[in-house]
Amino acid sequence: MAERKKLGEILTGSQWITAEQLAFALETKPANQRLGEHLLSLGTITEQDLYAALSLQNNLPLGIPDEEFVSVSVARSLPAAVSRKWRVLPFRIAAGELHLAGAELPDEEMQRDISQFSSLEVRFHLITPTEFDELAGQYLA
Repeated sequence: MAERKKLGEILTGSQWITAEQLAFALETKPANQRLGEHLLSLGTITEQDLYAALSLQNNLPLGIPDEEFVSVSVARSLPAAVSRKWRVLPFRIAAGELHLAGAELPDEEMQRDISQFSSLEVRFHLITPTEFDELAGQYLA
């Protein structure tokens, strides 16, 4: 299995940022902040650029699902507190899979927490925090 590329490599390789911008960001990044968040705070990249790079890095589909694939009943299949905690929105069930749109990359803790409410295999779609807020306002209100 190929080693996952670092975010900085993807951002420079895709020409979203220069090597100099990456070096500056790495030198000035606070220890408790992720590189992408720091680049956003510096104004070096946009939220959309960051999430496009994260999508490439993690081999995840990117973007708000088409409305035709979003089911209100599925969107409310997880408790709202869980959806807000993990910044995920269930939007579709198909072929025994629960499709989630989320602004955070899935980790083991998130998957463990979500599996308490669904036995379906989870398929994750990456969306920006702005897109999550928009969907949450629409479907979790």
